[in-house]
This record gives sequence, C-alpha cells and structure tokens, in this order.
Amino acid sequence: MSLVRGLCVAAILVITLVTRLHYLSAGSLNLDEGTYWLSLRAMQAGHPLYSSVYCSQPPAFLLLTEPGWALLGGSIAAARAVMVAWALVGVASGAVIGWRLAGSVAGISIAAMLAVDPMMVQQSVILQADGPATALGLLAVAMATCALKGHRERARDVFAFLAGAVLVVGVLTKLLDAAVVPVVAVTLIGRRWRRIWLLALAGGCVAGAALLLPYLPAWSALWIQVVGMHLPDSSTVGAGITFSFLASWAHLELPEIILAALGVLLGWRNHRRLVTTGLVWIGGALVAVAGTHPALQHYMIAISPGLALLGGAALAQAAEWCGAGTHARWTEAALVAALVTVASIVLVGSLGNLQQLQVEPNPRQVASIRQLIPPGSQLFGDDQFNEALAGRQGPPYLIDTSLLRLHNSGLTPAALESRISGDPALCGVLFATNRLTTMQGFQAWVGIHFPDRSDLPGGAVLYRRAGCA
Repeated sequence: MSLVRGLCVAAILVITLVTRLHYLSAGSLNLDEGTYWLSLRAMQAGHPLYSSVYCSQPPAFLLLTEPGWALLGGSIAAARAVMVAWALVGVASGAVIGWRLAGSVAGISIAAMLAVDPMMVQQSVILQADGPATALGLLAVAMATCALKGHRERARDVFAFLAGAVLVVGVLTKLLDAAVVPVVAVTLIGRRWRRIWLLALAGGCVAGAALLLPYLPAWSALWIQVVGMHLPDSSTVGAGITFSFLASWAHLELPEIILAALGVLLGWRNHRRLVTTGLVWIGGALVAVAGTHPALQHYMIAISPGLALLGGAALAQAAEWCGAGTHARWTEAALVAALVTVASIVLVGSLGNLQQLQVEPNPRQVASIRQLIPPGSQLFGDDQFNEALAGRQGPPYLIDTSLLRLHNSGLTPAALESRISGDPALCGVLFATNRLTTMQGFQAWVGIHFPDRSDLPGGAVLYRRAGCA
C-alpha cells in the first residue's frame, strides 16, 4: 500500500512537469521576466549584483537561477525550466510534510493541491522569485518535520540544521519567506526542542553568512534596492491589502479556501499538528504581504502552502471516515474519483489563467531592434523581453524599468539622464510601453541627445546616438 501511495506522489510530480512544458517557450508571462532575463545575462558577463546590476530581490534568487539557466542554454525557456524544477521541489516537500504530520493520504492530498493551485501553477513557470521562495519554504518545513519525526538522533540534528539553512536561503530568495519563520519554529517544537532550535539557528547563520558576506561592500545598495523598494511611503499609500485585492484573490482560490476551512473544522481533533502548521503559515503570510507595499497579486502565493496543508487535513480525516464505514472500499473509491475530478477541473482552470497572462512578442519589432542596434552595444528601454529576444543587453544598473523602480527608488529624470549620457556603450533608447514616458521630460531629452529616430512595428519608438550603426 505504501508503494502505491508513493507512486501516487510520483504521478503528481510527472503531471506537474508535463503540464508546464508547453509554457517554457511561450511569450512574455509577466513584465518582470525580461528584467530578470537581462539581469542573468549581466551577471554572466561578470557584473555583480547591487553595485552594478540593480536588483529588487535578495541575492539568492538570481544566484540559484543562474547556473541552471546557463547550463540549459541561457534562453527564457531555460530560465522557466529552472522555475519548474523548483515547483517539483515544492510539491514533493508538501508531500513529505503531510506524510510526516498526518499520514500518507494527507501527503498525497497536499502534493495534489500544490500541483493544481492557481497561484502555484502561475509561479511554477514565470521567471520570478515567488516560485523558488515558496518551494524553499516548503522544503524548510519538510526538513523540520524530519527533524521532529526522525528515528535517529544524529539524523534529526542534521535535518534541524538544514531546515534553518534552507529557510534563510528562502528568505534571501524573496523576503516574503519571512512568513515561514514561525512555521518552522512551531514545527520544531517537540522533544529536545531547545537543542533543535539552536541547530536550526546555526544552519540559518551559516547560510546567511555565505550568501550575504560577499555583498558586504555593497550592503547599503542592497538594503535600498531589496528592502527600501518594498517599504510603504507616500507614493504607495493605499497600495497594500484592500478588500478588492482580497476578493480578487479569493475568487481565484475559492476551491482551496473552502477545502482549507473544512480542514480546520474536520481535522482539528485528529490532525491538530497539521492544522496548526497551516494556520500559522496563513497568518504569517498575511502579515508579510500586508507589510509589503505595493502588494501585488502574485505575492499571495505565500498563502497557498497554508491552504494546501489545511486541505490535506480535511482529506485525511475524510479518508479515515470512509475507511471506517461498512463499504470502505467503495466509499474510498468514490472519494478518490471525486477528488481527481475536482483537481483536474482546477488544474485546467489554472492553466487557462496562465494562458491568459501570455503576451506574444512582436517578431517584426524584435527584428528591427536586432537590425538597428549593433551586436555588443547596449540598449536602454522599457520592453526588456523583446530586447532580450533580440539578443541585446541593457545597462546593468538600468535594466529594471518597472514603474515601482522608476517612481519609488529615487531615480529622478535628471539622475536617469546623467547615467545615460555618461555611458559610451549605450547605443539607443527604446520606448515600447508607457513606463519610460511617465518620466517627465525624459523623452524630449532623449530626442535631443539620441537624434536618430526610428518608428518600430507595434508602436515602439527607438532613438539612437548619431553614428550608431
């Protein structure tokens, strides 16, 4: 029976992988993808984070993504393949958590929920920090459950150390993983909990030192770019969690929310540890998202693992009731059939939502950029995805032209003009979206200093320096 249930988890992992393959070479799925793609290229060329490459995420995200991305060829498909690999880690870790805390049925159920959850499906493909950070949070909690439930003392100590180390790597992948700190702490409460906590703390210190010490000379820049960018100020007032924000998320996650509520009601008596873990996860995630400004919808993936844990508790309890009935086999079969049906429907809907995010690149615009900007020259613009497709690189410090960067980081039009005018490698400036036009007077300044104007397909405008060919 345990072999069959193990094969169920393996089947969920295979389905997760197969259903994501179609999206590896899709068009842009999020504005951040082009930015991170160009950032990876800048790192590959030897430009360090923060002091040279502007990055709004902690260092572990790009540092962990770069080796696999480079090994697989450096394309957007390669980067997304790394995201899918992290998703598989998250699904497997969820299975371990459920299996350790409430049995095999909970493990299988949690893995299935993580595989079909709309937010998890999106972030399993999109090149952003949210997916890897969520997977690392799940992995840290899975290791904490192994430290709690392991049979050998030395193995438990090793898992406790690794839980702390992986947790800190998660936080240094995306700060929202701070929500997982109380989850790991609660999970590690048990026999010899003080010793286990100290070992987890030691693991976290080692991982934190390994990742942060190399950036000590750029600490001020790191703090401003990673932390300062996400703190509330006058420009982000009202951009936190609102009723409409929560309503939009709840509409997307309604089946998971209903099942999680049932988990609290049905699973509290027999699976209290799993329910407590899920509730602490959801509470910590809400606090973390509420403290981030502006709060973006994809941040709500931080809640998805908590919903899955509670759903696992509900389904584990339902399976126990079915197994205790007079027609146990038939009721269990009916329960499995119903769950597979519902999971399939949710997965199809989640993949449909991902499909709607896709924006196809303009091949004629990409070809024009490739023709007008010489290889080896830099291009500054606000459509990083098309720039990357054209094989052109942006100035490392100015790769990120998100509205948050342009208007919440102290990057004034005068500072932007100063950096551009002092960069001899910069050949052109591309206005392809409405982001750079929000910098007052900037386009007029560019027209003077980059007088060779070309109107590109799709409504984009490219300005080049005189003599740039």
